[in-house]
Amino acid sequence: MKKIFYSVMALAALAACNKEQVSTAPEFDENEICLTSASVNVATKTPVDGTEFSGQTAIVLASTKEGNFSSGNLYGPTTNMYMKFNGSDPAGFCTSTGTSKPKYYDGDGNTYLVGLYPTSWGTPGTDTYTLTIDGKTDAMASAPITVNKATNAGDGTPGNLEFKHKLTKLLVNAKASEGEDYWGKITGIELTKAGGANLQKTISVSATDMTSFDFEGADTADPLPFYSWTGENQYTDNSTLDVKLSGTAADIAYTLCAPIMADGTDDFTVKITLDNGNAYEVNVGLEKSGVGGGAFKGDTAGYAFTIALDFKATIIEATATITDWNVGGTSNIIVEPGDIVE
Repeated sequence: MKKIFYSVMALAALAACNKEQVSTAPEFDENEICLTSASVNVATKTPVDGTEFSGQTAIVLASTKEGNFSSGNLYGPTTNMYMKFNGSDPAGFCTSTGTSKPKYYDGDGNTYLVGLYPTSWGTPGTDTYTLTIDGKTDAMASAPITVNKATNAGDGTPGNLEFKHKLTKLLVNAKASEGEDYWGKITGIELTKAGGANLQKTISVSATDMTSFDFEGADTADPLPFYSWTGENQYTDNSTLDVKLSGTAADIAYTLCAPIMADGTDDFTVKITLDNGNAYEVNVGLEKSGVGGGAFKGDTAGYAFTIALDFKATIIEATATITDWNVGGTSNIIVEPGDIVE
């Protein structure tokens, strides 16, 4: 499984256009569509950073009709509706495997573009793009943009696709300020509830409205695993943890989940399994970051929260603080021994 997860104010701009690979005379006065790419509301410690994202491929749909990217409006072939993120220069279109296949502006009129990352959203030319939320795969999309050869090719300024995170990132940091030997090791962490309900595990968007993203209704009670993480950009796809608790706080796990409308109370429920077989559930209420704090209320899409677990002699205390993508906060939760999950 490739590591895929995001960066600070700019997620790499797309690779240089290569017109030499065109063997036939191009249409439209050789005005090739070339774009740059950026990711907004992103900082460090994120699953896709500027280094790891380089070389990854996004779907970029090109339409002749504003606001409508259904198959009848795309100009193709649809096998060439991709772009690669490489370096800081504008890039042109390519195939899903990265082979350069330039597209040219549609005459003197406007061309409408939108981007989706990763390519597992689906195949260009479909009516609905869908992505399964697995806890380790990022979901990003750009707002649609309008370009034409006069404003973009004519003056050498490429269009820019700004990708935004559509999921919520939860990071776990843990320590045992008391009773290290009593608690032992953490062997697994799972997200079991979001907003007090079962998890939503599918995100979709219609080709006729690429600005409205839907999360398909409550799934089964199946949890979403957290994956091992050691801070900074050390993300993995390993959901089996082997963390010996100590008095020093350490970054240990992450997951990416569907956003919720938080109210600052029991926004997420996390289950922690220890090597002695005991499991505990903690409810996490989100709080704002910075002076004053207070409950975080509203849509968590594009936000990252750090859940700080503190294992004490008789309780597990949890706080959740907004970290990188957008600025957020911290919440305090106490898990009593009586909260053990049978």
